[in-house]
Amino acid sequence: MIAHWARECPDKRIVAVCHGHVIRALQLEFEDLGHDDFLRLDHSEIPEEKIRNCQILWYTRRDPRTKKLYPNLVAVRSICPLNTDTGQAEDFGWKEITRNRYTNKDLLTEVSKYHRHIS
Repeated sequence: MIAHWARECPDKRIVAVCHGHVIRALQLEFEDLGHDDFLRLDHSEIPEEKIRNCQILWYTRRDPRTKKLYPNLVAVRSICPLNTDTGQAEDFGWKEITRNRYTNKDLLTEVSKYHRHIS
């Protein structure tokens, strides 16, 4: 789906409607997040990290500050039109997407965090 959008719609706006865990999976891909990030986000009590009913994650290739267009996603905005807990709309504003760039040493450190299942 993501490869299709990149290939077929590079100059278009896309709206995808889906359930929370699908949104979270897309978030991991779009924001270059990993397994530990998923676990942290999925259990987070921080309001801007939650995915509620009607939650909107708005991704953009256009820098919200400079308006410059980039070939990759540079920012995300989390909006909840109606928080069922408070009855209010919430807009957490734009957040810059920072991409992880790993060295070989970084990758080895990351892999060593997990138990080995196959010898």
